[in-house]
Amino acid sequence: MILKNLEANVNTLIRENDIDFHIVNSQTELQLEDLVACDALIFRSDRASQIQVEIEKIRRADNPRLYLKPIFVSSRRMKIRLNNEVDGIVEGSDLDSIEEQTKNLLSKIKEINPKPLSKSMAFNDRVLLKTMQFMYTRSLDLKPKRSRAALMGYHYPFVRTLIPNFEVTTFLDKLDVASKKNWFHTKLEDRVNLCNSCGSSYLHFVESCHKCHSIDINAEPLIHHFRCAYIGPQSDFEQEDLLICPKCDKVLRHIGVDYDKPSEILTCNSCNHQAQQSSIRAGCIDCGDQNELTKLHSKEVHSYVLTVEGIEIARTGQSFDIVEENDVLKMHKYELEAQVFDLLRYQEIKKTVTNKQKSYTLSVDFNESVLDDLTNTERITFTNEFKDILGNYLDEVDLMTTRSISSYEILLSCKRKDYAEDMMETIRYNVNKIINDNFNDPKHDLSVQLQVLDKNFVA
Repeated sequence: MILKNLEANVNTLIRENDIDFHIVNSQTELQLEDLVACDALIFRSDRASQIQVEIEKIRRADNPRLYLKPIFVSSRRMKIRLNNEVDGIVEGSDLDSIEEQTKNLLSKIKEINPKPLSKSMAFNDRVLLKTMQFMYTRSLDLKPKRSRAALMGYHYPFVRTLIPNFEVTTFLDKLDVASKKNWFHTKLEDRVNLCNSCGSSYLHFVESCHKCHSIDINAEPLIHHFRCAYIGPQSDFEQEDLLICPKCDKVLRHIGVDYDKPSEILTCNSCNHQAQQSSIRAGCIDCGDQNELTKLHSKEVHSYVLTVEGIEIARTGQSFDIVEENDVLKMHKYELEAQVFDLLRYQEIKKTVTNKQKSYTLSVDFNESVLDDLTNTERITFTNEFKDILGNYLDEVDLMTTRSISSYEILLSCKRKDYAEDMMETIRYNVNKIINDNFNDPKHDLSVQLQVLDKNFVA
């Protein structure tokens, strides 16, 4: 009878040794409310993408009876394709193979506060608490897994079902705060360099010309002629099959006796500039931004183990007060009050009269209505994080001010026009992606405008 029900084409509920298993043979008409009453889920489908969608719905629910639900699949291949984010495998159609594991999971889940998570709790805080509860009920550590699909090159099982790819680094900041509160023991696993614009770890390192940034450069050895002390590129010495010194016309026959090659010289084929070292830039495969090595964002990747204090918080949900750092708006080192910003902008206009390079103001505005569903704490957190993102684009001489939660202005001091225009387009692309990915609102009316600061400037 069990075998027949497991292999049926419709979803069904089976009770085996006081455990209610919901057998999912088809994702059609699968409703979350239908899953609350069962003890465990078994997905029989061979379509990993469909199962992944359903798992994400379940894990993103606010009811612990849903997001902590034991989930099983029917094959090892499917478990691997789902990144091992399910609890186990049903061997054939034998429910006895998962009975003991299911009972252990249910026993641990009963220790968790059954009250649904409050909607007033900040989103990342809900993700953190869910993660801690999942770690406790599964007796798991939170370990990073290498993934070519992950923006930073790593993902964390369970966490990846709750948050978008590009928010992982922000969530890691939250984990670091929790670690400082002694909720986790941590172990450093890796350090990654991330694109300063989009946070991607997929970087292509290229050598380029210091002067014009062209990648069309050639390297050739420098030759040092011992007898006359002349040093020059090898091409200066080459005459047919011989090496002849251009200074004293002597033939160089034996390296180490007549001459040596102490280093090499780089020549740009675009502008003919010569140098002994190239400029190295990290091109982002995802957004195309060309990062200077000093501007790359370095991120530590840790594994996390719940402490005794962390276990107690995971079980009860009490003393979960991790948002205090985000309860107030932060003033960043590059940020000024609007009145001071306007004064310095006026002085910048006066200075640009004598400067060869121009200064610019770059404004970022969008429709505030996209934030209507956020709580006050979430709005503050969003503003702080949004200012952090904009600040990543600024040099030490640049400044920023916040006009409102949806209006920001940046002062770019003494910049080339192409630099300012590239920054404008990069910010437009990334801010548009941030708003779309977080709020799914095509009517956000994003405006990113660039104006040169000269006598014709109008605020």
